Order: sequence, then C-alpha cells, then structure tokens
Amino acid sequence: MLRAMTMTTSQTALRISLGAVGVLALGAATVAGYLAWASWSSSPIAGCGEQSLFDCSGVISGKWSKWLGVPVSLLGAITYGLLFCVSLSLSVCQRARNSAWAWLLLALLGILAAGAAVWFFVVQAWVLGEFCLYCCMIHICGLAICLLVLWILPRSNREQQQARLGMVFGFQPDTADQPAGVAMAMIESSQLLGTALLAVVGLGVLILGQWFAADPSFVVQMTTPRTKTEQAGTASPMPVGSTEGDAPFLESAMQFVPAEKAPSSKTSSKTSKPRQQVEAGQPSGEAAAEKPLAAHQNFQPEPVRRGPEMIGGLLVDVQQLPVLGSPQAEHLLVELLDYTCPHCRHFHHLMTRVLQRYGDQVAIVIRPVALSPKCNPYVTRKSREHAEACGYSKLALAVWRMDHKKFPEFHNWLMGSEKIPSISVAKKRAVRLVGENVLLREIFGKAVQEMLDRNNQILHGTKKGLPTLITTVGSISGMPKSPEQLFAALEKHLGVRPMAEADRPNAPTGHLEQEAGKNHPAVSEASNKPVPGGE
Repeated sequence: MLRAMTMTTSQTALRISLGAVGVLALGAATVAGYLAWASWSSSPIAGCGEQSLFDCSGVISGKWSKWLGVPVSLLGAITYGLLFCVSLSLSVCQRARNSAWAWLLLALLGILAAGAAVWFFVVQAWVLGEFCLYCCMIHICGLAICLLVLWILPRSNREQQQARLGMVFGFQPDTADQPAGVAMAMIESSQLLGTALLAVVGLGVLILGQWFAADPSFVVQMTTPRTKTEQAGTASPMPVGSTEGDAPFLESAMQFVPAEKAPSSKTSSKTSKPRQQVEAGQPSGEAAAEKPLAAHQNFQPEPVRRGPEMIGGLLVDVQQLPVLGSPQAEHLLVELLDYTCPHCRHFHHLMTRVLQRYGDQVAIVIRPVALSPKCNPYVTRKSREHAEACGYSKLALAVWRMDHKKFPEFHNWLMGSEKIPSISVAKKRAVRLVGENVLLREIFGKAVQEMLDRNNQILHGTKKGLPTLITTVGSISGMPKSPEQLFAALEKHLGVRPMAEADRPNAPTGHLEQEAGKNHPAVSEASNKPVPGGE
C-alpha cells in the first residue's frame, strides 16, 4: 500500500506540474492569437490607449513584429498551442509519458519559448524603446514554462525526481523502496543537449528572418499605368464614387470626398487648355475669340488655372492646397506627413530628389497631419516625440495661407535637418517670412484647423502609416531602402522619365540629403504603424 501511495503522490505532483504548463501555454496562445488578429486587421489594441505606459500598437506593427512577412505573434500562438497539446497529452496519457520523444518535444518547445522571450525583451528594450504589455505577458509565460519543463523533465534518477516533485507539492514519499517511477522514459544528457542546440538553431532562423527580410514598411499598392489612348478617353476627372484604380485604397478614402465639391464638366472644360498651346504661347477656344492677337503685340498668356481632379480617391485642388513644384505638372503626388515624424523627414529628402529628377513632370501636394491626440481624435496615445505635432502642422498651414510662395521655403527649412527646430524657433522663422499675423490670426484660425482636421481624417481613412504618397493609380507608404526603389516605383506606375542631368532644376537640400540613400527603419515604428492615424 505504501508503494501505491508513493506512486499516486508522484503522479499527482507530475500532473499538477504539467497542468501548470498547460494553463500557462493556453493563456499565452490566446494572447498571441489576439495580437496576430490585431496585426492582420490593423485593429487598435485594447488597453493601449492614451494613458497607457505600453505602446502595443507600435511594437506589433514594426519590422521586428514580422518574420518573412508573417506576424511573429502568429508563430507564438502556434508554438504555445503545441505546448498546450503536448503537456495535456503527457498529463492524461501514460503512453505519452513513456515516450522520450514526447518529453523531448516538450523540452524543445519550452526552450524555444524562453529563447524567443529573451530575444523580444532585448528588441523592445534596446531597439524599439517601447514595451507591449501583452507581449510581456506572453514572454513571462514562456520563461515560466521553460523553467517548469526543465524541472519535471525525467533526465536524472527517477526516484530522486519523484522526491523533488513530492517536496514541491507538499508530499513526503518514502523513496527507499520505491518502484520504477512515473515516467518510464529516461532523457539522457546528450539528448537534452541536442534538443537545446536544435532550439538555438530555430531561434537563429527567427532572428535572421527578421533581420534580413525585406522591410515591410515600404508598401507600393498601384495599378498598371494606363496607355495614352486610355488616358485620352478619360480626360475628365474621375467621378465621385468611382472605384477605378486602387480599389482597397479608394474604399477607405472615398468617404472623405465631398460630393458637393466635385468638379462639373463645365468647370473641367474651362480649366483644361491644351498644354502644347499654352507652352507655345497660343490661346485656345474662347480665349482666342475674346483676345485676338495684334500684329505687334507681345502676347503673354495668363497662367492656366488647374481645376480640381481626383487623385487616389481624393478631390485635389492645387489652388487650395500647398504645392511643391509646378502646379501644372502632369502628375500630382499627395504627400501625407507629420513634421515631427523622423521617417517623414528622411522621406522629404527623397521627394526633393524626385523633383530634381523629374522636373515639371511631377508636383507634390503637401498635406500635413498631426500624430497627437491634442488635435487628432484618431490618435489615442500621447507621445513625447509628437508633443508639438499640432503646432508645427498648424504653423506650416498658416504660413501657406499668408503667402503661398513662402510655404516651400518654410516647409524645406522645417524638414531640412535631422532634428526639427523647436516650436519657438519655428514661430520666429514664420513671423520673419510672412509677418506677425501668422501667429495672431492664422495659426489659431478656423480655416487652418479645418485643413488640419481634413488631413487627419484622410490619413485615418487610408489605414496607413507615415509617410504616405498618394497618386492617381494607387499609393506608396513607408521608407524605401534606397532612392532607386522609389524611382523605380514611380517610373513603372506613373510613366515618368528622368530628365537629362543638365536640365534638372536645383532643389533645396538639407543635412539629411547625403543620408537619403541609406536604409532607414520604418514604420511606425511610429512613422509607418498601420494603426489608424498612427505613425
């Protein structure tokens, strides 16, 4: 009877230990599954709001949250799910406990979970500088599981192991005359060492897959460029509600297009003079009939006013928005940016090179946003980095409203250095450029606030991070690995061609110009976090 009681207490202790492993694994698998779903759907993370100390959205949306494009949280959910299944089978099935392979699989998964926990703690602490509460919960479970598995693994004298388990759970079995133990399998030290090495190899594959995988932050979503015949057949602006082009993007952005401002066919006909005639200095249509050219008159045609047109589902009027480059450019690119976003600042120097490379073929419509809950209701978390984001964006829009021609200078000055000037210095610069009314009237004016609200709403509708570039055939978001990657995308989808070196205009440069070709990490990280309104 004593032997039976001894065996029963040992079995109970082992099952309790395996049950604890199963509970921890099931909890970690559930949380990891939730993070995987949130990552795929770009949904906000519960509990990671404005008052939270943890940036869950940032951690699960950056480069280090993926392995070859697959969310690591999904891999974690699979690993912990397997841990739960193996621990459950060992707990209820004597045949599984008699199998060395079952114990080795449990050890492999436990060591993998602990190694991944250590790795991601390092990434969050020293690379991202942010912690995800849910991720920390998963990693703590992984470390606890590994310790428990190594404790109950039958790798030494079975009688001594049973005695340890009994002492842990309050039993004092007499092992002097104890029969063969609970787990008939015996794990040799060489087997355990091989299992640990295999886990290290798996962890290395995980790290290398994250380190060398293509940066998912640079996302190009465009359609095939239309031929000249197709373009000629669609000269009028795209009607509101159309789903031509980048369908997923249009569905999210079209809700912000005010139908009452859509250009009518009458307006379009008046504002679409042939460029060839204008460049040649020849009036066309009604203008030619109203102003006949005198024999000795030096005719100077008035600049053609470009009417509103659809760009990626947005109704864009270059007369009502800040523009870099020629408003008459064939291709308008709408850039969403935050002046406090470091990746937007790097991207600015790439866009400077775009203007140099393609000249009057392209122009950039600037739409500043603010990644701060002070003025953007779609941002739910405060960030020290973006504390003054509202002030910079309002100041830039106020300068543009005061003097359209001064905006490029102010914009390039704000974006030209690696670190943005302080808000007080920026205000002084704005006053020198356009006068004190920029502070006394415009920066606090209703018009500036409405423009910023609209821009924030557009960013939220795109479901993308920053920087984002919207074109007539789709969108580009995130930081490319090199300028050539961005050039290739524009030339493939827009049909633009680089100008000859001698014909390229001079464009303002900044301290980051020499770094524009370097590989910068993305998104959102804050700049490209695919959270609504996030960086």
